[in-house]
Amino acid sequence: TFHKLVSALDANPAWDGVTSKLQIFGWDRPGMQRYVDWQNSLVEPNDIARGRFVEIPAQRASGLYRRASVFDRALVRYRDIWEVPVGSGTLVDCAVGAEHVENVLPKLAGWWPVDTDFWMRYFEHNLVVGKLDDAMYMWRQYPEQSTRTHSRTHVDRIGDCKAHYLARLAGDSPLMVVGRGKTLSRFVADLKRHGGTLCASVDWKPGTSLPEELSGSWTPPCEHENEEREEPASKRRRRAAPMRVFVYG
Repeated sequence: TFHKLVSALDANPAWDGVTSKLQIFGWDRPGMQRYVDWQNSLVEPNDIARGRFVEIPAQRASGLYRRASVFDRALVRYRDIWEVPVGSGTLVDCAVGAEHVENVLPKLAGWWPVDTDFWMRYFEHNLVVGKLDDAMYMWRQYPEQSTRTHSRTHVDRIGDCKAHYLARLAGDSPLMVVGRGKTLSRFVADLKRHGGTLCASVDWKPGTSLPEELSGSWTPPCEHENEEREEPASKRRRRAAPMRVFVYG
């Protein structure tokens, strides 16, 4: 396994890391198998990078990474040690057994799944990762694993992580968020809290008629409020095109 990972990095000098596909065993859950099938379908670097805002696009622990790129240059390290309280100098290993501080930690910035955070920071530094077509990593499933029980992996914390990094990626570009109900309202609130520029929140059920905001003729108001009126409308639309974010789940 290690030899295959090393060989893949040698053969792909543009890659900063390489992972493998995975198999799961143990507690059989159809939902987890669907997730693994999706993750295994992402092999090309661009597909893996785009997938990070859907779910974890590669199994971090299955990978081999260039130290000069990932750790020395980009400082993309695995964050599982927290200072609690902040400024106290007391470090707590929060991988497991952190129940005595979990009333404090969820209030801290960055209290979300460590693997999600790792890949978000990895791609934020424009690093590249590939994936071998071989399923070389075996991932044991059981009811008590932290993936299912840790407070960091709650759906609210995952959404907060995505909103944080999406807002940073978008910068001043306007964001149109499309979704349904509480999922939509929660993500919009997270985006605003992290400084995202929101131009529209669209409640839309897939399969129904497209709302006006999703038509090609709609121009978000937030993007051209200060533009001169004599500017052609077609140019305003090109400049005002928002980044569309679909949030369902």
